[in-house]
Amino acid sequence: MVKSIAYLGLAAALWAACSPSAPEEQTQKTETPLDSVSAYLESNPNDLDALAFRSGLYLEQKNLPYAKADMEAALALDSNHVPSLLRKGEVYFIGNQTRTSKEAWERCIQLDPDNIPCRLKMAELYSIVQDYDKCLTFVDAVLKRDENNAMAYYIKGLALRDTKSDTALALKYIQKSIDLNPTFVPALDMAGVLHMGLNSGLAGGYFQRIIDQDPNNAKAYYNLGMFHLGSKDYNPAIAAFTTCGQLNPNDPEPFFNLGFIHLELSMLAEARVYFGQSIKAQEINYRAYYGRAFAAERGGDLTNAEKDYRKAVEYNPAHTPSKEGLMRILQEKSRM
Repeated sequence: MVKSIAYLGLAAALWAACSPSAPEEQTQKTETPLDSVSAYLESNPNDLDALAFRSGLYLEQKNLPYAKADMEAALALDSNHVPSLLRKGEVYFIGNQTRTSKEAWERCIQLDPDNIPCRLKMAELYSIVQDYDKCLTFVDAVLKRDENNAMAYYIKGLALRDTKSDTALALKYIQKSIDLNPTFVPALDMAGVLHMGLNSGLAGGYFQRIIDQDPNNAKAYYNLGMFHLGSKDYNPAIAAFTTCGQLNPNDPEPFFNLGFIHLELSMLAEARVYFGQSIKAQEINYRAYYGRAFAAERGGDLTNAEKDYRKAVEYNPAHTPSKEGLMRILQEKSRM
């Protein structure tokens, strides 16, 4: 979530004004910024900046109804309140009402031509609708006002990747974003993905940097696993996919990849277990049924191989390897 310096200053002021002063009280309960701003608003219900700030905190928590209520309360008091127009755009953007978002951010910029957060949101919006020329216009306007804006370099890198298909050029801007903000997770993730596309050994380091600051980031473990899988470095790949599956047991992909690796290692019983876990995470999963069937076939278990090949074909009748596998099993059984 992009926040202006003013918002950060408000957070500090509210924290100082509302935090408990007694040491014993602090040990009993650690107040969050949301606690502090809510306490402040009890005595100052018409403070527009505080309402907009709390709306942003609710957005971070994905509490859209509460974010919308604070934003609307602020705009009811002042329809031209710039921070609340920023929040209005964000609220409606999440609700996929991008026209309203665009109108809110355009009004924000009209009222405050140097406003950076609203310009970045406009750049993001135009990037999503693939109008990259307008996206770059807004990004460059931000960089003209703030040459050290990490988000702007990140968005510019993505836009250049998509317009010019130039990974090296995209990486130049995304790396600049990381240099300015070494903990910027989206930029670290994209740098890793782009380096992986270039078969660069640097990719894994970016995913590891995400894990170092967020050990519960399942996506980073998955990407790290894919990096090691691409170079057939199976032990670290197994470790990464295992952790990913533990963090997100409803994701079928890490278990599928663990099944694939163990199949490659001719560890057929283990492969079947992992393909089964992938199926448990997502029942309609022809790839995992195919993998488990193939492992059963290699192990001579024709009965279970037939069952799983039939399931794979049921879920994807166009999957040729599953149809061919089923044909092999039926032919083998006919000769018995």
